[in-house]
Amino acid sequence: MKQASPSREAKPAAEAPLSWPRRATLFVVESLFAKGETWIAAFWICAAGLFLSLAWTNGPQQVIDARHYASFTGRVSGMIVESWLAIELDPGEVRDPAYWHVSAFASPCAVIEYQGEWSTGPTRRAYCGSRLQFNDEYTLAGVRELAPGVPFRWPRDGRGFIVPEIRIDKHAYQWLASGAPVDTFMHARRPAKTMLDELRYDLDEPVDAAIAGWLEPPIPVTLAFDPREPERALPEAVVNARKTPGTPWFWFAIAMVIIPGLIAWYAGINMLPLFAGLAPWARWTFMVLLLATLPWWADYMPRALAQLNPQFASVIRDMFSDAERTTRFVDSTPEDATLAGGMRISWNAGSGTYADTLGAFKLETPTPSQSDPDAALRFLTGAITAQVAQLDDGAKVALFRRLKHDVESDLDHAGIAFLPAAGEVVRADSGGKPAHAAREFLEAWSNVQHLHTEQQLAQHERERIAHAAAKLPAE
Repeated sequence: MKQASPSREAKPAAEAPLSWPRRATLFVVESLFAKGETWIAAFWICAAGLFLSLAWTNGPQQVIDARHYASFTGRVSGMIVESWLAIELDPGEVRDPAYWHVSAFASPCAVIEYQGEWSTGPTRRAYCGSRLQFNDEYTLAGVRELAPGVPFRWPRDGRGFIVPEIRIDKHAYQWLASGAPVDTFMHARRPAKTMLDELRYDLDEPVDAAIAGWLEPPIPVTLAFDPREPERALPEAVVNARKTPGTPWFWFAIAMVIIPGLIAWYAGINMLPLFAGLAPWARWTFMVLLLATLPWWADYMPRALAQLNPQFASVIRDMFSDAERTTRFVDSTPEDATLAGGMRISWNAGSGTYADTLGAFKLETPTPSQSDPDAALRFLTGAITAQVAQLDDGAKVALFRRLKHDVESDLDHAGIAFLPAAGEVVRADSGGKPAHAAREFLEAWSNVQHLHTEQQLAQHERERIAHAAAKLPAE
């Protein structure tokens, strides 16, 4: 038989084109598989980041720090000249506006001024300390340390009250100012129109501001520095903590963390579809180069992982923050400090929500400073009671009506200071108009549900005052 020529050989039949439903189904399956693979890779990389960062921070980093800070032999005294609470909030990460505090973190920051023989003028350095979750029980008067052993002080007004201030990114500020006050479960009667208003009311605690300001005067902060770089001074407590490397037994624990960390790192990198086509040597080179950036993973890894899986990135950011929340301490120039140029919100009892009540009285810093919060509250209530007694009947009626209105509007952060004064008015003239107004204020106070009392200063004295007010005879 005659063999067919190559030019006339039968060609394979072309594959029949897929219908659009089958093409769409295939596309979805492939996409889900690729996305699932990326999610798994992100999980392994997250685990590696936590293990290896923990090993680095508690191992090699301590040795490096101990050698570096051994040269910090100089000492100088400094004073806090500026302070604020840096609130870091990304509205894009807030899932439920009612619980936006869960996505916010707070760090106390201060600018310390010091001067030594090396300069003709003062030097200023900024420090930002422990980074904690800014939950709804956070109190500004309770911020006492930048880091363990490093004092933090708010500025004082003319009466000795602290004047707290928070700073927040402009975008977050605008988001809070434009949103409705969603967390009104226990504050439905407040005149808040936005979440920013609600924040102002929550943190406006003038009684605590007085107590915190009167407890002790501002004290100097001892700084340690390398004589070759005196402008890079750090608080002595931080330097002393960083001078001590990890103990030998701890290195065994570090090794137990490194091994699973490296395994997770290898698994995660090799599962990324981006590197599936690379030669083995290229993947190993990439993995080693990224490991060289380990000291900066806590800051940059969550941002990089956000491109793979935003959910995992958010979780690992929070876990990194939890791991370093009490050991974090960042020093910088004042203009480079966290949110140094952010939007500012401050609280001053003389011009805030309670300007017509607590802010209207003449109060001075006690001398000497009070020994404890209970003593400071007793001093405050004593001064107010004495001044209320000097008011005429009309002024007393107006005062107690305003206090009653504040309490009924869920603005009860100043009322505790006036309970003893109201009791004195009731006992002095039980049938007069001032006594009637005082009783109405006391009844309104006894009916409210006080929030966060466990976080307030002078809790024992508050309970004693409230108990004494409850014993007053009825009208």
